[in-house]
Amino acid sequence: MERPIIFSGEMVRAILEGRKTQTRRIVKFHGQNTLFFQSQAHHDFKTAIPCKKGGWVFWDSEYTKALQAFHDDVYSDLRDGMKCPYGQPGDRLWVRETFQFDNEHGRVFYRADQDNNGNILYLMKGEGGSGGGIGTAKIDKWRPSIHMPRWASRITLEIVSVKVERLQDISEEDAIAEGYIGLECKHTYSEYGCTDCLNTGWIEPPSLDFMLHWNSINGKKYPWELNPFCWVIEFKTIDK
Repeated sequence: MERPIIFSGEMVRAILEGRKTQTRRIVKFHGQNTLFFQSQAHHDFKTAIPCKKGGWVFWDSEYTKALQAFHDDVYSDLRDGMKCPYGQPGDRLWVRETFQFDNEHGRVFYRADQDNNGNILYLMKGEGGSGGGIGTAKIDKWRPSIHMPRWASRITLEIVSVKVERLQDISEEDAIAEGYIGLECKHTYSEYGCTDCLNTGWIEPPSLDFMLHWNSINGKKYPWELNPFCWVIEFKTIDK
């Protein structure tokens, strides 16, 4: 099964460069149609446990062995849990990104391909359809990613795994898999250890870049401080 998924230009570039293999998307609880109740649900639920029959179930108490035993013996055999709306392992996602049609040359331009001056390079056709050099274009008005049709998408992903996690539980390794590089420490040592990173290994950890980018996109509805539940979708690129 295929479903669309939207990525920003920065994340599209990370996918194209092979740096991004994960994405986190908000868990939106069934039957909660307003921002207030969705926010309350993220505060009220404490634990997410996978069901044997598929999906996840959310509880209003912290994880305990007794809760897990009850869940394994009773609940997960009674019904399915909440499924990830983006799909399951083996399903495919086609990427929507900011774009524009180039009717003159019969092609699609992608905003993520712009250089620092706003230019986009493209291969010009020569005689007989062969390459005729490199052209440049500047686009005055872009089409929002939500309007991209399937045929215009250039990136197709395959889901490798899906899990549920609190936003703030992201590790540095996963932040790197999200496409963030951070700034590693060169370790300037003193008698008390590294004075630059305090022995963490990072001057600017990838998770900090992830947090800042998250808030720039989701800060009004689901800020980092809310610590919402997220679908953690691991994928591999099969077409780009």
